[in-house]
Amino acid sequence: MFRIFIFLTLTSCICAKGQVYYVNEPFLKAYSHVVNFEKNKALDIIQEQTKGKKSVNLLFYYLESSTYFIEAFLTENKEDKNKWDQKFSFWETKFLNGKKSSPYYRYCIAHLYLQKGLLNLKFQEYVQAGLDLRKATRMLEKNYQLFPDFVVQYKEFGLLQCFLGNIPEQYEWLLGLAGLSGDLKQGESLLLKILKLSMENEQYSFLQIETLLYYSTVITILHNDAEIVKKVFPFFSKVDPLFHKSPLYIYMLSNVYSHMGNNDKALEELKNYKPLSTSIRFDYLTYLKGVLMLHQAKPQARQHFFKFISDFEGMHYVKSAYHKIAWTYLLEGDLKQYELYMSIASNSGLSVNDADKQAMHELKSKNIPNPDLLRARLLCDGGYYNQALIEMQSIDSSEICQKKKFCTEYHYRHARIYHLSNNLTLAIDAYKTVIEMGQNDKEYFAANAALMLGMIYEEKIDFSTARHYYKLCLNMPFEEYRNSIQQKAKAGLQRVGR
Repeated sequence: MFRIFIFLTLTSCICAKGQVYYVNEPFLKAYSHVVNFEKNKALDIIQEQTKGKKSVNLLFYYLESSTYFIEAFLTENKEDKNKWDQKFSFWETKFLNGKKSSPYYRYCIAHLYLQKGLLNLKFQEYVQAGLDLRKATRMLEKNYQLFPDFVVQYKEFGLLQCFLGNIPEQYEWLLGLAGLSGDLKQGESLLLKILKLSMENEQYSFLQIETLLYYSTVITILHNDAEIVKKVFPFFSKVDPLFHKSPLYIYMLSNVYSHMGNNDKALEELKNYKPLSTSIRFDYLTYLKGVLMLHQAKPQARQHFFKFISDFEGMHYVKSAYHKIAWTYLLEGDLKQYELYMSIASNSGLSVNDADKQAMHELKSKNIPNPDLLRARLLCDGGYYNQALIEMQSIDSSEICQKKKFCTEYHYRHARIYHLSNNLTLAIDAYKTVIEMGQNDKEYFAANAALMLGMIYEEKIDFSTARHYYKLCLNMPFEEYRNSIQQKAKAGLQRVGR
């Protein structure tokens, strides 16, 4: 969930003459503190610009809600959420008293309800989240109809269009409750338009970090193709250096490097992150650093997972962190420690996102991963394809295939390495073998093989075959990574036609 919702934290507006929403130097200064997670500095400016004044720029309340939202969303601290909830009515009243003829009127109210919905999702208050998201989306839709040239709204509206049509299976009932739908092509088009404007037009330049965050996240989540992700990368060099120290910038750059198969550069970017003691905590970056180090098949990665567990007050990714600690011991051949931390994982955190669900699947199935296949998998995930292939070549196929699960994974690992190394002929054959062996299994291998074949044939402009494999993927009974795999398959069907 984290990767799908973090980029919704911020938005900002441009100057509109004669209205009560405008950008000035204090706004820009406060905004820079918000995106750098410097809560106290941002709130000091906001208070200075609002306290005791008859005429207030409403965008300062917009920044104030965003500041409190970021803290509550990232820390998952109930007290932080309560602080946001307690101020909600105050912010809503301020926005409702704004100028109704302004394109910012509905936009700011919608943004407030978007934050409310996302916080309720994070804290498992699902019915209320559905109602909040419905109100936010309806207001954005109305605003888009009334002010189609109001480019600032393209970020949120475009993002919602991308994800509403590809929502994880577990949240589909929310769409029914809210009566919502999405359009991937329209969403991507709007995001790309505002992204280019923010890079080329000085008037919109302060929107750069938000729009790049939104667009890059859509590309990495819904496409997950290294070649497509690479097309996003040139935009990073155009971002104003003012934003380069923002935790959001560091997060998305590391994420893009990782999806491009450049694990070393992704780690390097995270090492450049030096948070101030007064900054809002972004503990997920510690978890991510552990994941990237694990992609090097280094057991030392567990130190970052231990730190994440120690520092983080929330529940998401905690189960996954213990699961990955268990993996580090398995790589060392320490089965006793693996079982210990898997046991701890079973009683820790939540099972909402795919990473945490994978930990639970491994626990329930009681299938301990094969250490050699696990090492090959991690190296492949990090983009170390030659090392991964060498690891695979050291495995005795006749021995590993005595167990069906390991045999299916053995062929799947070869398929992934071939695919990512651009040897498509071997990859296609291997993926088809995986589907034959595992299409009725609960493991994700066959489902992801079908997804990858859909992407390959889509790239070949063979949309009929691509549709076949995307639909096959969606009809499989797998449990692991179900949210993200189905999300990508749905996005693929939107691109090639249902």
